[in-house]
Amino acid sequence: FRAALGNRHLRRLCVVVIIPMGTFIALTTYTQSLLQPAGVSEASAGVILALTTIAGVIGCAIVPVWAEKRRREVSIMAIGISVTAVACLVLAVIPNTAMGYLMLIAIGVALLPALPIVLALTERYAPDAEGTAAGLIWLAGNLGGVLVTTIVGILVHHSATAFVVLAGVTALVLPALRWYNRLGQPESIAQAEV
Repeated sequence: FRAALGNRHLRRLCVVVIIPMGTFIALTTYTQSLLQPAGVSEASAGVILALTTIAGVIGCAIVPVWAEKRRREVSIMAIGISVTAVACLVLAVIPNTAMGYLMLIAIGVALLPALPIVLALTERYAPDAEGTAAGLIWLAGNLGGVLVTTIVGILVHHSATAFVVLAGVTALVLPALRWYNRLGQPESIAQAEV
């Protein structure tokens, strides 16, 4: 535990992961309630969520592998965050069934791969405390789930506002990603790869 908390990469990854996981948990919790005022039925919302999860699982099987081979993990996460923020804004402005399908499936493909990417970075940069490090990542993500879901829950009867707030909160991760990326690779890893 001491080794995990003493690792700057891990501490910053914990900060980075809070909001994206929180955003996804909030969306899966409140999609039906947020889209209902736009005429999206409960059955359609269920299908949208199922397809979002399936798209996310497919994304998790492809995107992290591609990102790791090219050492583009942070830029891929930034793209996922940007896609999610834009999709939330679109749902605030054009909340209908078709947009629900398109935007939430895009969020699934773009945002869900961030978790395996973060776990891979954790394994790479905290090899002396992998299990504890992964546990801290999950703890941070669940904390984000509680925080973001609570915010959206308060705004659940104001769908457009809730989606705009989700977009804004999600976009806050972009500066955190830049902050994390400033660390670069640990010297021992950089030397091993040369």
